Amino acid sequence: MKLKNIFNSKLMLVIALTAMLTLVATSFADENGESAGGEEIPDTQFVGEESSGPVQMINTHNHIFRAGLDDTQKSVPAPANLNRAVQTSRILVQFNPDSCEEATSPWPEEAKAAFQHATDIWSTIVKSKVTIIVDACWATLPTGVLGSARADNFWRDFDEAPMANTWYPSAIANALVGEDIDPKRSDIIATFNNQGFDWYFGTDGNPGANQFDFPSVILHEIGHGMGFAGSMVVLNDGRGLWGLTLNLDNAFPFSYDRFTRNGGLFLVTAYPNLSANLATALTSENIRFSGSGATSGNGGTNPELFAPSSWIQGTSYSHLDLSFGTTPDALMIGFLSRGVAIHDLGPISRGLINDVGWSGAAPGIPFSELDFDIFLPFVHRNQ
Repeated sequence: MKLKNIFNSKLMLVIALTAMLTLVATSFADENGESAGGEEIPDTQFVGEESSGPVQMINTHNHIFRAGLDDTQKSVPAPANLNRAVQTSRILVQFNPDSCEEATSPWPEEAKAAFQHATDIWSTIVKSKVTIIVDACWATLPTGVLGSARADNFWRDFDEAPMANTWYPSAIANALVGEDIDPKRSDIIATFNNQGFDWYFGTDGNPGANQFDFPSVILHEIGHGMGFAGSMVVLNDGRGLWGLTLNLDNAFPFSYDRFTRNGGLFLVTAYPNLSANLATALTSENIRFSGSGATSGNGGTNPELFAPSSWIQGTSYSHLDLSFGTTPDALMIGFLSRGVAIHDLGPISRGLINDVGWSGAAPGIPFSELDFDIFLPFVHRNQ
């Protein structure tokens, strides 16, 4: 697909979807008021005229990643020989750019070093000829929230898309196309709490018993921006929704959503969108991911996703089940424990990101061409 095909498209879909990937230091219904319950209806804005060409969606919906399994979760070391691993993508981090929604404060230098460690790991996992841009915000978040992140924008119906009528995060879409489809936008926006936590910024995987391991949080948040996230939510009125718009004629699933099922039923096709039946399925404690990569990583069984009987905003559905907290796939469950360092994805999560689109990406940048310096943006807020 040539770049001009994107800019000649007559339709740009702009959706406000804020999926907060947040770590909370207590339990499912935590003491700061972030409890189980439905979500607000996302705002949707259409710009231009409808067309059959590629369509872009601007994402503002954050998923919530919490903490509180202190006695059960296990640490996972970084990949062996990381310093000699082949790096197949370039990740550029912009600290406190204008995309930050909360007032920011200057980033600690130790935290920046932790970001370098996390991006070094991710650069050996995904393949892309296009630089992946992460906007990193150091800001005050609600009590108990360690961090949040989202893919900044999604694309569908571009020539190289593996599935039609399906949203792909821009990092995946760019990798599939082989060029930056919208160079004016970043790919991932992540915010980390600058208040209320004893952070461990070291990269050796040895946090103190009461510390939260910062590299683990970064790795998790980047994972959601790379495609480990679905669009399905349970609304305040008790109905389930996918596509994050009430205009069902323009509702399309994320690539992640295409693989989720309740028993033998695929959620996208078996249940009416914007329905109580879909909400019931999403809170059935029986949602699995059926992609071949994730299934292979789980020994041939579809891995279970986190789907408690009460919907937990931002945490339900877009994480692995808590039962994986003691396995090599502990990074992408919805909670992080104090004193635990998880510095790798594990076979299920690696397979899952391939399922949602990364397996189709062209070979990445040759190692000799890579430059993994982390850059500051031209414009900072509240520095």
